[in-house]
Amino acid sequence: MDASFSRDFDLPDAAATARLGAALAPLLAVGDLILLRGDLGAGKTALARALIGAHLAAHGLSEDVPSPTFTLVQTYESPALLIAHVDLYRIENADELRELGLAEMLDEGVAIVEWPERAAAELARLASARLDIALALVPEGGRPPDRLGKLGRAAGGADDLTSKREETIRAFLAGAGWGEATRRPLAGDASTRRYERLVLDGRPAVLMDWPSGPDAPAAPGRAAYSRIAHLAEDVRAFVAVGAHLRGLGLSAPEIHAADIGQGLLLLEDLGDEVYGTLIEQGRGPAGEPLDELYRAGIETLLRLQSAPAPAALPVGNGEVHAVPHFDDGVFRAELDVLLDWHFPVVLGHEATAQQRADFHGLWSDLRPLIDAGPRTLFLRDYHSPNMLWLGARQGVARVGLIDYQDALIGSRAYDVVSFLQDARRDVPLAREQAMRALYVGRAAVELPDFDAEGFLAAYAALGAERALRLMGLWPRLLKRDGKPHYMAHMPRTVDYLRRNLAHPALGSLKTWLERHLLQAHP
Repeated sequence: MDASFSRDFDLPDAAATARLGAALAPLLAVGDLILLRGDLGAGKTALARALIGAHLAAHGLSEDVPSPTFTLVQTYESPALLIAHVDLYRIENADELRELGLAEMLDEGVAIVEWPERAAAELARLASARLDIALALVPEGGRPPDRLGKLGRAAGGADDLTSKREETIRAFLAGAGWGEATRRPLAGDASTRRYERLVLDGRPAVLMDWPSGPDAPAAPGRAAYSRIAHLAEDVRAFVAVGAHLRGLGLSAPEIHAADIGQGLLLLEDLGDEVYGTLIEQGRGPAGEPLDELYRAGIETLLRLQSAPAPAALPVGNGEVHAVPHFDDGVFRAELDVLLDWHFPVVLGHEATAQQRADFHGLWSDLRPLIDAGPRTLFLRDYHSPNMLWLGARQGVARVGLIDYQDALIGSRAYDVVSFLQDARRDVPLAREQAMRALYVGRAAVELPDFDAEGFLAAYAALGAERALRLMGLWPRLLKRDGKPHYMAHMPRTVDYLRRNLAHPALGSLKTWLERHLLQAHP
């Protein structure tokens, strides 16, 4: 296979090889084919092991990564993708490669292939996203041989590590005094952002890598969903909203260094005590009962909602972030996610024009429930993956906040229902009801013009709207983005939907959904 190598690098020791593997790991995507060339002892297996280990660690997994010399193929599965580690040293012809099922593996994940020259023509037909790495031993004096590498890509392949982007990141880190830090990928989310954990002299930090730009269109002929739904397309909103949260005494990560134009931030590392993991464990890291974590989450929202909704927030570089509203464009875009993706992918047919009109008409009638009451800034993704427990801090500062760049101005109920009907973790009905009652009782005293009855109606309406959007989002992540693991959240999301439909104000919507949707989710 031909490749135009575009970068040379030294791998003088095992640590350097591990750093290269860690740098490659967050770039993996379904369909990628990584070819490792070099003589015996050049370090191909060491690099493959480092890459695979870094990817697994980013998803909280720890597995042995043996050499596939005798088995030919070793596979590893994370929530994001399947990784096949392939050694072709012992194959005799390309027919054996076909028998390994490598093409099928690439449909689900990534293949890392040692000795690719033994089946070059066959590999060239398998994938266009090919990263080619050649390793060689370079003897020098009486020392053990150093490794020299060449890294490049085949036409059409992913070239992140060789691109100007990686050079920009390295220059940014060097300018911030973190150029010598070790870098390890952090598990990402459903967005285009990428994260790395850095450690320098025992100090941790997090790199956010977010090139500006919209996401993919919601459907052919439409504007990008991110623009319709007021999703942030660069780091400016994250910087501005984070400063606002810290000003309220909330624990958004401090920004140690920023290159806003390039979309690079060096952030305070808030640790690993993610709410989602603690909920799965059934207690906090120091044995705190889950109710204490949930109460802190409610108190954080009360503090956020105690401040006036900001129309605009400073970015810090002379620019201003105008905070969007939960307007009709956002509302309709979120409703369409269900129609555009759940109907064809899950139900097996497109939503008809009449179904679309009826569905939107029902929500036109419900919208006044959502708009009732004073406006607040809501974070939009206030749920367990984006909350960290900081038990050593006091009060509302015990809840670490991330992923708030899409914040909008709208109903006080939005974040409350997002938290208490967590799409990624089960929230028992009794806990939801108890924590909702805690919020209502405190809000009646602490928030101006609070109407409990109106809040509960808004909670049910927004809970149903949010559940329906997620019921469209999971199939979209499956079909469009190649992320099938999100479909595991569908049963929980349907359960939350049914909880909300019990509110009498949603009777007409419940009837329509039972006729057109819920029969597929008994």
